[in-house]
Amino acid sequence: MNTLNERLAEAMSATGKTDRAKLARALGISVQAIGAVINGKSKSLSAENCSRAARYLGVNTDWLAAGFGKMLLNSNEEPVQMSDWPFEAIDPDVWEKIPDRVKGKIELYAEMQIAEAMRVLEESQRKIAA
Repeated sequence: MNTLNERLAEAMSATGKTDRAKLARALGISVQAIGAVINGKSKSLSAENCSRAARYLGVNTDWLAAGFGKMLLNSNEEPVQMSDWPFEAIDPDVWEKIPDRVKGKIELYAEMQIAEAMRVLEESQRKIAA
């Protein structure tokens, strides 16, 4: 798969999550915007939305964003499921004690860092492809 639209369509088919409206809701964008990406009329998703799409579909983020690695990460060739708790260094019991307003700030910071990491990855891929 060479393009984002091909990888996105393949991931949707492979995971059985073919409903564009549900994917659009998961990303917080319109069904038309998802359709434009899948149909190749739009060449990209934001780094944040690409990451969200990979999580929703249960596929390798690097593969979806740039075609690196395998679409499916486990040996059974099944879509990868997000763990219930993705942070090894943070105790879930401690997290539960943190006030919601502070959790929101922490989540926003993490989301911004992930988006920046995806932006850097996309930029490096453009440079390699050039």
